[in-house]
Amino acid sequence: MSREWGIVANQDQEFRIRHVQMEASEMVLQILMEAALWMEAQGIDQWKPQQFTLEGVQSYFAYREVFIIFANQEPAAMFTLQKGDLEYWGNKNSDDYFYLHRLTVRESYRKLGLGEAIVHFAISYADREWGLGFRLDCQGNNMKLNRFYQKLGFRFMGTGIKNQKQYNLYQWKNYSQNELQEAIDFVYSTKEDLQYLQQWSSSERFQVQWAGGGWDYPISQETFNTYLSRVNIPGELGEFVYTVVHRLTGKPIGYISLGQIDPKQETARIRRVILGETEYRGRGIGKQMLEEITRIGFEVLELHRISLGVFDFNTSAIRTYTSVGFKQEGILREAVPFHGEYWNLVEMAILQHEWAKKYQ
Repeated sequence: MSREWGIVANQDQEFRIRHVQMEASEMVLQILMEAALWMEAQGIDQWKPQQFTLEGVQSYFAYREVFIIFANQEPAAMFTLQKGDLEYWGNKNSDDYFYLHRLTVRESYRKLGLGEAIVHFAISYADREWGLGFRLDCQGNNMKLNRFYQKLGFRFMGTGIKNQKQYNLYQWKNYSQNELQEAIDFVYSTKEDLQYLQQWSSSERFQVQWAGGGWDYPISQETFNTYLSRVNIPGELGEFVYTVVHRLTGKPIGYISLGQIDPKQETARIRRVILGETEYRGRGIGKQMLEEITRIGFEVLELHRISLGVFDFNTSAIRTYTSVGFKQEGILREAVPFHGEYWNLVEMAILQHEWAKKYQ
């Protein structure tokens, strides 16, 4: 028997989610084909019309739960859920998680907030059905879609390859009501985020303190765009660059990057860290930022060593790094010139087994 639920998108339009059975196969196929044809017309290399057949759609019902979202009696969107996903998650797979696939909103119902409402419903559905958690995959080169899921609170868990395409793997991070006050999400930075970096860099001295001397002051759009063109590239582990967003308010509050990633040497370096919004300082958020970026380095990228440099006068940052588990390894004396001054750089690092002992 089909079940039905109501959801409201951000335009105050109510939709009905219906848990459908095999008899809805043709409707599901129509929605998927429309989406694939639209992607093909837009030059988006994700779904192809030829990959969808009635027989293939009918096979979903053997191992997936299939949902169609209706606006009155008109199908507006669809998605599927399944327990376990060995095909995409490999050795990270667990049958205790729910996995989202085939999330599709028909063109006439886009830009209504329906996709976000569906994801929130699916998360709550997985929780009601006693799943351990909620996961999904996303094509690595679809920056817009990756950011969409990151903004909703999904954490980067790894990568997978299927049909010679790289997929990023995400798991939703749940917080208690108390934790939500300080909860953060990591979202790929875009050129629009430059306004925050400029705002937070109240002086050239402070910009050099958090970003080093590699950027002009104030940071120009051209410099930032060139920088972003070389980061967050699927299949290339050069650098991950994130804007830190406060989950409860959706406000960008900081910035952090993990660069110089060397898979052969199993090393990387944390670069350019700032908690820019002063009202969020002193609340443990800076420590959260460091914990998440080191988790990505050790748990996702399987690194052995992560290092960083911090100026010796930045004592509050040194305390935060130490609380995460970084250890001081030495001082580069007068390493960075700044308008007639020379600043000492403290070198710090954390090793994988030190991190595992503290966080696993």
